[in-house]
This record gives sequence, structure tokens and C-alpha cells, in this order.
Amino acid sequence: MNVYLTFLGCKVNDYEVEALKASFLKAGQKVVDDVKEANLILVNTCDVTEVAKNKSLKTLRSLHKLNPKAKCVAMGCIVEDLKEEIFTKLPFLDFAIGTKGRKEVLKIAQNEPLEAKLMLNDKTNRTYEELGHIATFKGHVRAYVKSSDGCDKFCTYCIIPYVRGRTRIRKREDIILEIGQLLSNGVKEIVLTGIDTVAYHDEKGDLVSLLQDILETYPNLYRLRLSSIELATLSDEFIALLKKDSRLCRYLHLSLQSGCDRILNLMHRHYDTKTFLARIKKVREEVEDVSFATDVIVGFPSESEEEFEETLNFVKEVNFFKVHVFPYSERKGTYAQRFLKDDISKELKKARVHALLNVEQCLRENILSKMLLKEVEILIESYDAKNDIYYGMSDNYIMLGVKNVHIGDIVKTKITQSDIDFNVKVRF
Repeated sequence: MNVYLTFLGCKVNDYEVEALKASFLKAGQKVVDDVKEANLILVNTCDVTEVAKNKSLKTLRSLHKLNPKAKCVAMGCIVEDLKEEIFTKLPFLDFAIGTKGRKEVLKIAQNEPLEAKLMLNDKTNRTYEELGHIATFKGHVRAYVKSSDGCDKFCTYCIIPYVRGRTRIRKREDIILEIGQLLSNGVKEIVLTGIDTVAYHDEKGDLVSLLQDILETYPNLYRLRLSSIELATLSDEFIALLKKDSRLCRYLHLSLQSGCDRILNLMHRHYDTKTFLARIKKVREEVEDVSFATDVIVGFPSESEEEFEETLNFVKEVNFFKVHVFPYSERKGTYAQRFLKDDISKELKKARVHALLNVEQCLRENILSKMLLKEVEILIESYDAKNDIYYGMSDNYIMLGVKNVHIGDIVKTKITQSDIDFNVKVRF
């Protein structure tokens, strides 16, 4: 059977599709890039916002329209959200598989019967579902490796714990074995990812001990990057490891969500701005050239203009290199949707998004300007044939262009004004 797989949303969804591709190939199926050649269409969906959910539904409809004879399967978060309703919205679906039991799609490819048309996750289950080890990642020199699934935090705005279920930890030996397979196939940068990466904890220790194990097991690993972290990650032990081993990337995506303590409390975030800033300062005191990215939600219920200004000022004080800004949108079933009134207009949310993005651009330009003519090391990841330029990323997430190299090369180059202009204008 010819199988077409795609995903929307996060790095975890991306990883899961790659793992399923490997399983299909191992089972003797053919994975195709053209949906019109497929007998089976599989979409790993995203449900993090209403926009993401609607985009997932639209993608499924579009792919089915391109190839109406193929079996069509929706997988992932919107299945858990919509449940039986997904067949009303998408009557052409053959199967819907949530955030567990995903290897059942292999049976569909082999024309074996499934127990049910709709398969949902037991949200209380604490067992990690191993999808199999991947050995390559889209032919790239950078690969995602999943360390955990689910989340126990239940922030008031977030649907993910309800659709992904409780935290489930992947076996350490599976993580380390998979990394070894990827390195043997030319991957040079590993991005450790999970729904709540910082929640990693097994009988051998926490996330820091896992990072130490990976770095000690593979001295040939060029880079180890964390996809995102929470404030609890920035322990003294983590900071010491970040300072000691330069292979651990000095670019930390640390979710803030708001720079106002009252709003943080309403969001059920387990820190205040004082604690957040103190840990950031601690990292910067200990680690050279570290940079921070973050996520911020604007227009959260009851956020006043003064409180939004608090967020703007706090983002400036932290001096983030990159800020991903989201206007608040209600997610049915969350605490915020049930108990907090969405009382900020779309127009005001949009204005706040633009205001924060303008601040972010100024911060990024200022940070980069101070690095003018500094020599940095980049890993070449892509080629722009139109302009005959190869692009690579530094460990602190600065994209630089060079000529006369190859994908996979490690190159030292100086930051120029054109590099600064490029990084200010383009978002990665």
C-alpha cells in the first residue's frame, strides 16, 4: 500500500509522523510524497488553538478532495477533542485514532480489521507508547527525539492535558538507542522534545541526568538542543551542565505567557515574574552568549492595558531574542473557557500582538548588532538554489548564510550586517 503522511503543529507531531513512516517502511509499505499516489492518507492533527483545529480539519478535507478513493485517517489531538463529532465534520473519514494506539494504522495499511472506527486515549494511563526507533529524519542533519508525552500542569487556557493525557515518560534506553541510530546516519544535532520536556523523570534521575547520559554516551554528538523548557528546568545542576558542556545549546525556549503576576496566577502558571527574572539572571551570570526565546499570550481574560504594559516592560527587561506571540482564544473544555469571560476584543488583541512583536524586533536587532563581526560556528542545514547560498544555524539560533560549503558541514563565519538584517526580518 502507498501511504501519505503529514502533520500540523508541534515538533512532537512531526516526530510521531517520522516514527510512523519508519514503521510503515519496516512493514514493507511504500511512503509517498504525492497524495494522489496514496492508498492511505494519514494526518497527525493539531488542536492547540481553534485556528490550529480548523486548519487540521481543512487539511483533511483538501487531501481527501485530491484523492477521494484513498482511505483517510485522522490522528492525534483533534480526535481526542471532537470524539464522535469528527465523523460529522469529516464524514469521509475511515478511521480516527487519538493520542494512543497510533500503531494501529499499520493494520489499516495491511488491510487488517480494527476493533473500532474511533480509538481514544485513556487519559489516566501513565504508560508511554513507543512508536519505534527512527534512524533518519527527512534526510536532515538535525533530528527530533521524543522523550515524553502528555502533561500534568493544566494551565487554565490549555487544552493539551485533556487531549494528550497525563505525563508519560519514554524509557531512557530507547531515547539513547534512537540517538545512536540517528548519529550513525549523519545527524549532527539532536533536539530533545516532548509535550512537557522538563517533566522527564525515571528511576535513574531527572532531565539533567538524561542530558548527561546522552552527552557522555555520544562524545561524537555535535549538538544537543532542548525544544522548550519551563522555569523548573533552570536548576543549579542544569546551569552547571550548560556551562560545562558546549554541546548543550545556549538557546533556551522558556515559556513566559505573561509578564503580569495577576495574569500568571489566573493562567495557573507556577511562578511569578520576580522568580522568573532571578533564574534568567543566574543563567546569564554563569553562561556566556546564552539567549532566550519565549511564548506570550496577549488579551487573556480581564487583562487591562496597564497589565499588558507590564508584559511589554518585562519582555524588555528579560531581553528575549525571540518572542512567539499569541492572541488568547477560548478552547472549549478548559478552565478559562468555563470560568473566565473572554472580554478583550479581537481588535485589541490584534493591536497588542503587533505592539509586542515590534518590541521583539527591536530587542532582536539590538542583540544581533552587539554581535557584529563576531565569529560563530554554524551547522549547514539547507541550500537556497536561487541565491546560491547555504544556510546554517548557530547554537544560539542565529541563521547565517555562506557559500561554497555542503549540507552537514560545520563552518566558522563572522556575523555581518546583512546577516543581522536577515535575522531581524525572518522568523524561524
